[in-house]
Amino acid sequence: MAAWGTGLYQDDVAEDVKEDYYNCFREDGLDNKAAYERMLSRYSEIKDDMEDGPIFWMALSDVMWDLGKLNEEVKERALYHIDAGNDVARWEAENKEKGAKRRQVLEKLREKLESPMPKEKKLRKKRILKNKWQLGDMYTMPIEKSYPRFPEMKAKYLLLIKVGDRKDLTDNIQPVVYIKYLEEEYHEGIDINELKFSSCYDHSFCFIIGGIAGRPKPKELTYVGNYGDISQLKRPDEQEICVEQLTVNSIQYVKSLERVCVGVYLIYTLSVDGHAIAGNQIYMTEQEYQEECIRHQEYEKKRQAERKAREYYRCPWEDGDTFYLPIREDAEGSRLLIENGYIGIVMVKVGTYEDETWTTNLWPVMLTCCVKKEYNSIEDIIGDDAFNQCFLPLEFRVDHGRDQCVPKELRELGNIPDISVHCKRMRKILGTSWRRLEEQMERGL
Repeated sequence: MAAWGTGLYQDDVAEDVKEDYYNCFREDGLDNKAAYERMLSRYSEIKDDMEDGPIFWMALSDVMWDLGKLNEEVKERALYHIDAGNDVARWEAENKEKGAKRRQVLEKLREKLESPMPKEKKLRKKRILKNKWQLGDMYTMPIEKSYPRFPEMKAKYLLLIKVGDRKDLTDNIQPVVYIKYLEEEYHEGIDINELKFSSCYDHSFCFIIGGIAGRPKPKELTYVGNYGDISQLKRPDEQEICVEQLTVNSIQYVKSLERVCVGVYLIYTLSVDGHAIAGNQIYMTEQEYQEECIRHQEYEKKRQAERKAREYYRCPWEDGDTFYLPIREDAEGSRLLIENGYIGIVMVKVGTYEDETWTTNLWPVMLTCCVKKEYNSIEDIIGDDAFNQCFLPLEFRVDHGRDQCVPKELRELGNIPDISVHCKRMRKILGTSWRRLEEQMERGL
């Protein structure tokens, strides 16, 4: 079951059904009958499936009711699956509490379907806007702002050359362009292939420019002609793949181009440190920049002093202190562990680490492993060679401050002076919390 919660739309199939039904009207402009037939055809392999079939009919009935388009066939099929209870039974088999929540969700759906349907809503077909630029069209844009700290920057204009089209997030068709730097105003004698490319910080050199489709040409741009055969344009990657397959950088507005392209020029052409041009620093004079650096240093010193002055947590455990934590059936992430016979987690403190980013707390670093029997003494753990024979020995940083208390089920067993002698398969993992420990262990499984 491709679901992440008990809600009706916390499921891949249900989400797809809702989106596809809306798209029948918004993207394809179908009428009610054609939209229903499209859904039956598209989900022909799912609608009669034992597991996904009920989800399909229940989700479709819900979205059709919301739009005032629910027909009797869909309503009857959805109510049949709700009454049959097979969907709830699958959830109860996994977790009784989740099964009860799922039952409440479906009872609410039943009440909704049996209530008077709202007035039918008309969904208009989405209007897709297309830009009017032709392949090879070239536009120039002046670099207007001042960059007093970088007098060696020679670029005076940006040259945009359309090389393709791409949909933006609203499905409008926007132009994809190469951007090059001009040191003088454009004229026909300039060899475009010799101009430097502007790329983004991941070295991709195509840009999709927003705000062009369906609107007049931005006033910042000046049309200077058409390049002609764009296949003759040299590319910095020297690859043969087409523009449509290239990674593109999205620029929401033409006004954003100068800041992005000048930043790229300073970093990759003049080797300027990116931290020195962050935010408004790129526009500062040398004196203003030095004063800003001093203010930032003073702020950081003050912040560090305030942080160290706060109360902080010091883990009271000694290295080698050993604990046993039973796996709870209702805990997130415990299902797979229990199904495979694991009943608890043995853990040993092997060190501490200081969280220097936000606090000066000292958290324990715990070596942990899943076990299939309950342990009450260190002797039993060493005798069974638990950390070498059992599943997944991992090293965790476990944060357990005020908002993440140590679980009351944690049972102290004693102290193992040198755990490295008893574990040859130790692996490290990123920091976690008590609440997510079992989930992380399940992922390892």
